[in-house]
Amino acid sequence: DTEILNLRSSLDNERILCTSKLNELKDDVTKAELLRESSVSALKQELNSTKEQYKTLSQLVEKHKKESSTLNKTLSNLQLELTSAISTKNSLQQELNNMKRTDTAVSKLEEYLSKSNEEIKK
Repeated sequence: DTEILNLRSSLDNERILCTSKLNELKDDVTKAELLRESSVSALKQELNSTKEQYKTLSQLVEKHKKESSTLNKTLSNLQLELTSAISTKNSLQQELNNMKRTDTAVSKLEEYLSKSNEEIKK
């Protein structure tokens, strides 16, 4: 009987120890599940944030592409205007040179006519 009582007592102690270990393991599993859920939630938030950043950056890239295209068109138009202005300047310079030559010719003709008139008067 004593041996049976000792075995039962020992068995009860083992059962208590096993139950305690089982409860610890259950607690560890619960903590691990909570940690996993927390990690998954944090990763989802980070993924959403990254998606938003990507969307914002993509919009900025498109905006800059449009602005770049507009600036390139403006630059092209300004280059055309500059070429036209240079051409106009060159034409006006030629016209001015022609006027100077005409003015010189008129001055020489006036001088010649003045001398001719003086000689006729003599």
